[in-house]
Formats: sequence, C-alpha cells, structure tokens
Amino acid sequence: MNVPEGTPMETTLSAVELARCLPPGKLRQEYLVLLELVGHGRFQHKLLFCAHLSLAMVLFHYWSAHALTQPVDHWCKPHALFAHLTREQWLNVSIPVVEDGQGNRHHSRCTMYDLATIVFNGSRVEVPCDGWDYDLPDDTHTLISKWNLVCDREQYLVKTFAYYTVSGVLVPPLLGQMADRVGRRPVVFAALLVAMGSVFVATAADSFTTFVLANLLIAISGEAVHIMTSILLFESSSSASRTLYIAAAQTAALLVHAGSLCPWLQHVDLRLLRITLVMSMVLLSLTFHAVSESPLLAVGKYDTLTAVIARLACENGVALGDVWRLVHYAEAVKPLQVGKPFRLSDVLLLPELRARTAALSVVWFWCFLARFSLSQVRPSAFSGWDQLLLALLTLPVYATGYPLVIKWNRLTSLYMAFAVASTAAAAAGLVIFYDCLIAAQVLMEVLFAVVQLCLLIAKLQAYECFPSAVRATGVTMLVAAGRLGQSVGEMLVDIARLADFWSTLLIIATGLLACQLAMHWLPETKDVELPEVQREVLAQGQQSPPKEPSMARHIESCAPSASHHDSTTDNRRATKHTHSEGVN
Repeated sequence: MNVPEGTPMETTLSAVELARCLPPGKLRQEYLVLLELVGHGRFQHKLLFCAHLSLAMVLFHYWSAHALTQPVDHWCKPHALFAHLTREQWLNVSIPVVEDGQGNRHHSRCTMYDLATIVFNGSRVEVPCDGWDYDLPDDTHTLISKWNLVCDREQYLVKTFAYYTVSGVLVPPLLGQMADRVGRRPVVFAALLVAMGSVFVATAADSFTTFVLANLLIAISGEAVHIMTSILLFESSSSASRTLYIAAAQTAALLVHAGSLCPWLQHVDLRLLRITLVMSMVLLSLTFHAVSESPLLAVGKYDTLTAVIARLACENGVALGDVWRLVHYAEAVKPLQVGKPFRLSDVLLLPELRARTAALSVVWFWCFLARFSLSQVRPSAFSGWDQLLLALLTLPVYATGYPLVIKWNRLTSLYMAFAVASTAAAAAGLVIFYDCLIAAQVLMEVLFAVVQLCLLIAKLQAYECFPSAVRATGVTMLVAAGRLGQSVGEMLVDIARLADFWSTLLIIATGLLACQLAMHWLPETKDVELPEVQREVLAQGQQSPPKEPSMARHIESCAPSASHHDSTTDNRRATKHTHSEGVN
C-alpha cells in the first residue's frame, strides 16, 4: 500500500488487522467522526466558490441564449440605389403593407417590391428579401441579426431549441453514470476541457451551425461542472454544514436574476456574451485545483481515500494524529455499504429508488419551469434601477426561509414552501387580471425567491435520498427532468406574450400544488446518516442474503486474545482522545 507523505508510522498492517476485528458499527461511527473533523474549512469554501460560479455561468448562458433570440423588428435591406433614403422613405416606397392575424396593419418583414418594375413601369411586384435591416442600436448584434434568422430561416431557431431540449434530457444521466463509476473529479476535469474548447470555438464561429454546436457543448459541460461540484461540496462537508453550503451556492440564481434586470443589460449584444463566457470559463478553470474526489465515493480504495483525507485535513488545518487508522476502518465498512454495483437502470428498477426518482422529478420539473418563466415574464410596473432594486429584495426573502429549513424536517419545510409559492402564484395571477401591476410584480419577485427556496430543499432531499454509489446518476436524472421543465417554461413564456401573464401564473400555481402530492412518495431524510440511506436502498434491491452475517462471522474468527483485547482498548481510547483534541 502506498502511504501518502506525512502519514504517521502507526498506520501499519497491524492497524488494518485490528480494524477488521472491531465491531462494524464502531468502525463506521468512528469513520463518520473523522469525516466530521475535516468537513468544514477552506477546502469546502473553495468548492463553494466553484459551485456558485458554475451555477451563475450556466444560468447566464441560458438567459443570454434566450435574450439573444428574442424577436427583433426587421425589414428588407435597401439596395445601394436607395441608400440615400431614410428608413421611413424606404419603407413607404419599397415595402408593402400587410395585415396580421389580429387585424393590425404593418410593413412586410419578408417581402419587398421588385425595384426593376418600380423604376421602369411603375408596377409593384412583391419579391422575397435578399437582406435585412434590424431595429437595433448601431454595432449591436443578436443571433437573429448576426445570421438573419428571420422569415424562411426562422425554422433554425426551432431546431436549435429542440436540440437543446433533447441534449439537456439525455446527456446528464449518462454523465452521472460516468461520475459514479470513475469518480466526480475526472468528470469535472473532462467537462472543463470540453467547455474551454467550446467557448473559444463559439467565440470565433462564423457559421451558425458551428456556433450552435459549440454552445450546446458549453451548456452540457457547464451543467456537468455545476452538478459534480455541488455533489462534491455536499459529500465532503460535515452534516452540520451541508445545508449552509448548498444554500449559499444557490444564491447565484438570485444574483443572476437581479443582474439580468440591470438597465445596461436590457439590450444584450453577442460580443458581451462571448466576453462573459470566456472570462467566466477561464476563472472557473483556474479554480479546478480546489476539486478533489469525494471521500464517500472513495471508501474502500486505500490510496484514493488517504489522499483525499490528507488533502482535506491539510487545507482545513486539522491535525489527524493516529486517527489515521480510521482510514483503514473504511476497508472493513466497505462490504457493508456496497453489496453490488449500480447501473443507470437501477434508478428506475429498484422500487425505492424508482419512487424517489419519480417524485423528485415532478418537483424539479415544476421548480425549473417556474424559475425560468418568472425570470423572463414580468409586468412593466417598474423600470430601470427600480426593477433591479426590487429583484435584490429576493435575497432577504430567500435568507428568511433558511432558518425554517434548518429547524423543520425536509418534508415539512418543502410542503410549507410549496404552499406559500402556489398561493403567491395564484395571488399574482389574480392581481394581474385586475391590472394591479405594481402589486403583481412585488408578488412575482417574492414568488421567485420562494421557488428558489423550494429548489434548495429539493436539492438537499435529492442528495440525501440517493446513496453515494448512485447519487450522481440519480441527481442528473432529476436535472434532466428540470431541463424538460425549463423547455416547457420557455413555451409558456411565448404563450404569456401572446395572451396574458395571469394564465402562465395560474399554470405555475397548479403545478406547484401537484408537487405537494408528489411529496407523499418521499422519505424524511433530515438527520439521517447517508450510509443508512444507502443500506436501506440496497437491501430492497438484493435477492441474495445480506453480507452482514458473513462479516460478523469473519469478525468473530478474528476475535483477539485477552492481551490483544487490552491493547485494542488502549488504542481506541487513544483514538477518542485524538478526536476530542481535533474537535476542540
């Protein structure tokens, strides 16, 4: 066995043999104490920064993609012969007037009069445009104006939306399966490499197809980085700090939402998107050194586990002492935790995992749908900096709900959060119906904060429901359901622009009520040790007798003599003394 530098010499083979002769319950309890000692400090702060930054980058990417594909008023580009005409003169002379489905008359956006017939015989024959001008500030480009995605080329936007939806649903579970098999850190490293290359390809792309493929890879890889760093943050933190760290990482969504309301971001330029993506990706890549393998996933792998524990202890300033023998204890605990390898199909085939996955998928679907819809649709009661200040009020609303998450059980807090969110959505729809726009926008900002609180509790529930061996697979399946909800939310945004805001809010209120029904299939996970959840799920999926009896017989066969028992007792007392020193 390779012992890392700085490991005390007491971690010998005799310590391993001694560990295997102790009761499994005692081994596991002392090993969990070791994880608590190294579960809060500078290492977790670095992971928190990675999770926060990656979430902000992913949300900004989706928001900017939506903002850059918004409809822009356009008309046929004048030929050089008519370049001296003003916009109004050109429209009146060369662009026909048409009537839309609602009876409104406007200049055609896709056709113009044939200039040759106008000049020579005065007749007006309509022909398709061969170029377009757009109602945008000078030197400003969106995806629409950059590649002329209007008229007969508008179908490319629909295809792009379909590609984003399909990839967002199919790819994350595969990445989660890979993370459970080879580790979280290799997946993060590969995702960062793909994202970095894709960012530079998207920046230099002259073809719309190349740009779409590059941005598709950016979205997938950025999502993978955020999911894996969040899981690593959860798995490497102590039980007392996990909720705080995950809640702090979630504040990135509120900040991105507030930032999107800045007056100078109301007209997003394609160059701004490229610069922001490059800077954020470079910064995120520089923080990769903070990512280490999960100690929960490394159980049973001596070299990996000792390296992880050594790094956590070094960065957090924890003096381990002879508590290093607890690393060997994990080798005896491992057979009790694993039982059999997990596959992607197990998440749907094992009864307990299937029920949890289905219920949480409903919750994540509606939370993602509500978050995206609320970030894009709002009444115009405020403008400029007033709207930004109102959005910043979501932070104290979100912070107010955090003590409730700490105090109440997961199911109770999630049920109450959904009740408040559905009530706020229905109330906002009602006041919009009666044209009380100021009250409606205040309610919608409160609703956005409460939805983020619901998503926080749902994430904690998901991380605690799934065992370590399949946690990434389970969470990525929930992310796939969330991305499907986000796509449906984008369609609701289009419906809201054509109809009224109140219809979208009533749909959201109904969906949040449905989440309360799905919660009946979820177990209570607060203050439940993660390995216990793992054994509970594994026991339901095993057809063969459990391994605890064989492990017990093995331990009985290793029963030490009286003198050996005395030395064992002394060593355990020394370990407890080391624990107390580390805690103090």
